[in-house]
Amino acid sequence: MQNQLYPSDVIEYSAESYLGTISTRSQAIYVAILGGIILAFLSLPFISMDVVVRTNGIIRPIADKSELKPFVAGTIAAVLVKENQYVRRGQVMLRLQTDGLDTRIRLNQAQQVQKKQHLKDLSRLVALDTTSLLRARKLQSPLYQQQYTQFVQVLSQHQNTLRKKQQELTLTQTLFQEKVVARQEYDDKQFELRSSRSAYLAAMEQQLSQWQADLTTHTFSFTELQAQEKELQQQKEFYTIRAPIAGTLQQFTGKYAGSYLQGGEMVGVISPDSGLIAECYVSPKEIGQIRLGMPATFQIDAFNYNEWGLLKGRVTDVAHDVVLLNNQPAFKITCQLDDTYLQLPNGYRGNLKKGMTLQARFSLTQRSLLQLLFDKADDWLNPLQATQ
Repeated sequence: MQNQLYPSDVIEYSAESYLGTISTRSQAIYVAILGGIILAFLSLPFISMDVVVRTNGIIRPIADKSELKPFVAGTIAAVLVKENQYVRRGQVMLRLQTDGLDTRIRLNQAQQVQKKQHLKDLSRLVALDTTSLLRARKLQSPLYQQQYTQFVQVLSQHQNTLRKKQQELTLTQTLFQEKVVARQEYDDKQFELRSSRSAYLAAMEQQLSQWQADLTTHTFSFTELQAQEKELQQQKEFYTIRAPIAGTLQQFTGKYAGSYLQGGEMVGVISPDSGLIAECYVSPKEIGQIRLGMPATFQIDAFNYNEWGLLKGRVTDVAHDVVLLNNQPAFKITCQLDDTYLQLPNGYRGNLKKGMTLQARFSLTQRSLLQLLFDKADDWLNPLQATQ
């Protein structure tokens, strides 16, 4: 009893007694667990994961919605579309009454017809010469028919006067040669003949010059009338409301024939029939890591991603200025979608629609688990981080 180190009732609780109870199998399990922990720690630098930025977004068309507003006020003459109807670009949707403009256009066109007749007649008249002065034909306008008739009468009178003066001169010349009349009388008859010939030529030149001046004036007036008609037709076009883009007509209610529209009043909105994009907003803290062409994946809220999967795309535009979204600063990111549908394994497709919400993930880089663990520890232990 004197050589015993521990009492008998304590020996069973000693380390030597406990180690004797551990089996070889238990030791192997312990070593395996310890080795697994060491192996997992050693593998941290070699296992990488994607670092992503997550944000919410919405699916929207590439082009913005277009509001329909008339340029002028007027009464609706015809309504040619209805709510939720698909319209083509340039399709007529509303017509306003244009009675006043139509009257002005008809008057302008009637004046143009008259001017054309005048121009045709004047073109024939100014082309006359001394051999064809009395043979103008096919004049259309009453005005120049009357002027030409008066011109012919004047020329006939001058020609009769010339013939008479010529006869008188011939007779006086004969008497002068026979010394029956004095030379003074003979010279007077020559002067009268020359005066009559000059009056004839002056009357002819005066009328031809007047017609040439009228031709210039009517040509200018005809050009003005054409310009006025073009302007009136353009104004009339303002009374026709067309679809500026192709798409679906929305907010088009309460528009009937006979109702009055104010200039600039919104008639409706066209949701464009263009491609779909994803529009997301990223916080200023993360915008510096977003770049053009960066791949992205999208989880559509309307489709269970466990069944439908994810949609892929890439960044096509990054805003250069900040906007306020729910009173928080954010940068708008525009993304192109690789597809406009999601598909089940059995082939059934779910098409994307404008206005669907989504969750976007932007893949920034790949980092090892050791780097991620260090980053997390730095967030915990860094005093600068702790004070923020």
